[in-house]
Amino acid sequence: MLSLNANMYDHSADNSHYIDEFTTLREMALGVGRVLILGLVVIFVSFGSIKIAFVAAAVAALLVTLLNRQIHVA
Repeated sequence: MLSLNANMYDHSADNSHYIDEFTTLREMALGVGRVLILGLVVIFVSFGSIKIAFVAAAVAALLVTLLNRQIHVA
């Protein structure tokens, strides 16, 4: 994870335009995403079981992998 962050910071520094704003918005989006995912896990576990949360996490990981592959291809 650290190497991916370092690579992202290198790419944003190469752009040399709105570096601080990009980094701030990225960190805010990551924080909001973590809170939303935590809320979804709490909902899944409270209304279902931990198995449902694991299946949802597996599906989300697959979708993120496919989305990342689509972004790098384009």
